[in-house]
Amino acid sequence: MTHINRDEWLKALTDAGMAGESDESAITVNEYVAMFGVPRTTAATQLEQLVRAGKAIPTQKRGLTSAGRQIYFKAYRLVP
Repeated sequence: MTHINRDEWLKALTDAGMAGESDESAITVNEYVAMFGVPRTTAATQLEQLVRAGKAIPTQKRGLTSAGRQIYFKAYRLVP
């Protein structure tokens, strides 16, 4: 069995847009809902369609839960 170390896992997560720094230029699904006034399910669907079309990439953004705990939320950034 091949052993994959922590740094290799972190690099893979970062490459996939799932780890690292908060991407403040990205928007979360909830921010998209507020921006366009659409239901949450519509927002999530539209954002995923943008990803599939190559117009956006998934990333993460730091934020607070309703309980005040700081976590990373899935977010999307437009491709330049």
